[in-house]
Amino acid sequence: MAYSRDSNGRPISIQAYPGNTHDSTTAIDQVEKIRRQFGLNHVTLVGDRGMITELQIKPFKGISRHSS
Repeated sequence: MAYSRDSNGRPISIQAYPGNTHDSTTAIDQVEKIRRQFGLNHVTLVGDRGMITELQIKPFKGISRHSS
């Protein structure tokens, strides 16, 4: 399950994934989803060691940090 919240802790997005989906495969999908859905330019991602590894960080480097 992916859970996103605002800076006050209120849930803004929840998505269920199949039970055999590894956490590390959901991060980029969720960041792009909430950026599109809410028109965000800045997203802070917090995850545990199994979710955020060098392999999972690489796709984030391709995301534009500033919209024009």
